[in-house]
Amino acid sequence: MKTPWQSNIRATLKFLLVGISVSLFLNQVAFGLCASLIKGTMAFNVTKCGRLSPEKTFNNSRLEKLQFIKDLTMEDRKTFFDSYRGLVIEGLVVRSLAVRSGLTPEKGALNGQNITVYIPPGPVSCQQILNKRIKTLLDEACCEGGGEAPCLLNTTYVFKNISVLGPAQGGAGNAKRMKLAVNKTFLKANNHLKRKQFSEAVTLYEQLRSQKLLDTRGHYFLSYSYRMLDQCPKAIPVLEIVHKKSEANSYWANEEGVIKKAILLYARCLSKTGRSGESVLVLQGFLANPKRFKEEIKASLVHGDFGRSRTTKEFQQYMQDAQKALSRAMNPQ
Repeated sequence: MKTPWQSNIRATLKFLLVGISVSLFLNQVAFGLCASLIKGTMAFNVTKCGRLSPEKTFNNSRLEKLQFIKDLTMEDRKTFFDSYRGLVIEGLVVRSLAVRSGLTPEKGALNGQNITVYIPPGPVSCQQILNKRIKTLLDEACCEGGGEAPCLLNTTYVFKNISVLGPAQGGAGNAKRMKLAVNKTFLKANNHLKRKQFSEAVTLYEQLRSQKLLDTRGHYFLSYSYRMLDQCPKAIPVLEIVHKKSEANSYWANEEGVIKKAILLYARCLSKTGRSGESVLVLQGFLANPKRFKEEIKASLVHGDFGRSRTTKEFQQYMQDAQKALSRAMNPQ
């Protein structure tokens, strides 16, 4: 027969074990949710900006996630509201050096994406940053059910250490592009390119390349000139530079149009030089995001530079996969 003392001990141990189990479970959940947070510097184009008024923002008692607010004391409610008195902005990540943590860290996280971000209370105003390109530190918050800022704003992203680089449009923050914009040799090369004087353009672009002055656009212009001179073997090493930047998310998002053209040209030149297998591998990268690369996929199915590759099994399979990918992109379920 158990004594009252033994029963109490057993109940206490059971309570402790349950508590430990729940604690471990919650920690595992939190770890699962927050094991791949993003942190790092980036350049960001601010397209929308608004100052939060928490009393109005959270004035919706019907939302379950806001029920706790009405139960707070007046003092705690003020503290809560004060923590949300910053700015909410929207815009484009034009260059990311941020890293997504995890088993396989992702560099250049969020590059080229439109996101919503919270800026804590501070000296920064919408007037200062709207339609501007800013340099900032992104620090993603861990939101596993808590009400801390910014978790109730449908975003987990927070900006800190903000400085204005310049207008949102153009090359603000991109030092190489800004220098090239006024470089006389580059401007002269571009004029030759427009006039279809490809040999003259190549000479000047190569001069800049030897000085490591070319940016993404410059590399594309050079490789395009080589292709127009039917010199794909010389274009391929230049295009490899752009392709690697794309794979590593190491480019300015407002250069994406040039990036797409360069990757397609890379696949074309690989095909022209008899490297059909490598060409197909490059093209298959488009199929990972058919909506984004729709025009490039369409071009790959009809462009004459792929004539030699179309007889290979690899390219024929790619064509089938591409048609399916385009169909899914244009007719989403």
